[in-house]
Amino acid sequence: MTKEKDYHSNNGFSSNLTKILFCYVIPPILVIAIVVIGIWGGGQQSRAEEYRYAAESMYVQAYTELVDAIYEINISLSKLTVLQSCSSIAYTLDDIWRASAICTGLMSQLPQSHVDTFEMNQFIIRIGDYARTLSLNCMKGDELSDDDRRQLKELLAAGEKLHEELQYKLSEGIIPDKGLTGEAFYSSAAAVDSDGNEINEFTDEADSKYPTLIYDGPFSESTEKLEPKGLSGEDIDESTALAKAYEYIGGDVVELAMDSKSDGRIPSYDFHGRMADGRKLDISISVQGGALVWLRIDLTSDAEGLPGADEEDALISKCREWLSAHGYGEMEPTYAQYYSGAALINFAAKIGDVIIYNDLIKVDVDRKTQTVCGIDARNYLFSHTERDIPTNLLSVDEVQAKLSKEFEINEINLALIPATSQTEVLCYEFKGIMGDSEFALYLDAQSGEEVKIFRIIGDENGKLAI
Repeated sequence: MTKEKDYHSNNGFSSNLTKILFCYVIPPILVIAIVVIGIWGGGQQSRAEEYRYAAESMYVQAYTELVDAIYEINISLSKLTVLQSCSSIAYTLDDIWRASAICTGLMSQLPQSHVDTFEMNQFIIRIGDYARTLSLNCMKGDELSDDDRRQLKELLAAGEKLHEELQYKLSEGIIPDKGLTGEAFYSSAAAVDSDGNEINEFTDEADSKYPTLIYDGPFSESTEKLEPKGLSGEDIDESTALAKAYEYIGGDVVELAMDSKSDGRIPSYDFHGRMADGRKLDISISVQGGALVWLRIDLTSDAEGLPGADEEDALISKCREWLSAHGYGEMEPTYAQYYSGAALINFAAKIGDVIIYNDLIKVDVDRKTQTVCGIDARNYLFSHTERDIPTNLLSVDEVQAKLSKEFEINEINLALIPATSQTEVLCYEFKGIMGDSEFALYLDAQSGEEVKIFRIIGDENGKLAI
């Protein structure tokens, strides 16, 4: 009986305890938890709203500044319709060049649909590049030609229409603070109203086209329409391209299949596969002639930092061997970057003692296996051609005399470099140090005039010329 009483007593106690917990303890805890979650959720929502408002404010500010910068470009373009003095014209053209750079920076801060996407971006870039080209000519004493003045008037007309469109959107509130979450806001094809609906203002086909600029500059349309000079031979079929791909990769491929046939600026057959050790690879072979366009093979390690002199020499030697074995002739290493297990070394073609900087191939070599794991030959395929190298040159001493005496020269080369998108100039290349900075100076080997200057930037990953 005693045990039975104890059992009932304990059972009753447990039941009472459960009732107390469910009636008096757990509900307050749940209430507190709900309150805490509500406060936390409210805080998160508030924070999200703050971020959204901050983004909206940034977009509005960038959009407003963009409208103002385009207006300034138009003011300067209008001045050029009456200016005659070379010095005044050059000064005004430089204003346009700087304003163009400001515009491109502001456009990069805005979602695509609010700045007319790629075409408008290219238009603004070309205005700046064209202005810079004319400015440099004016500083040499060249007057604006009739064609230049005609093109400047066309640019002004297009710029005024562009400003009108952007000003309309700004005044009507058709900017990111109203349509930030609307689906149409992310469309590259249309503008949207305050409710996120598409509008059709300024979409007439004739009005949406920007004028074509005809000039020699790095961003001119002629650059985009250049045909590859380094391709030769007849078009090949898929099976021939596949055989070429195996030749370029080597003997360790266990699988290779076609992805697609690309119709880009260099039509190509694109393949994917894997090496015997399981690493993935991609390779592209040109339709014309079966040339290697690019190659990518996964790396075997993630080594970081700069290599020692012996490792660097070995990596360059492996690249030279690969390039020579695949028919590229004499190539000169220029600058290198080291990252994530690979060395990316730029090689330029060489004719005699002249470096041909346009004929550039980028080679990735695996730092662990010291095997080539990547090739980008597109620059080479676009530029490589027979060249007549000038011979009536100034002596290196004559040209060097034009440099600052404080410039400490470490290396001198002859180099053929791009002057415009379609012309090249033979230069003396002087690499050296001024103060604490490293530079590469290029002076015309026939006239001694300065052509280009690059600052050489070194960091933990190697060197770059900018």
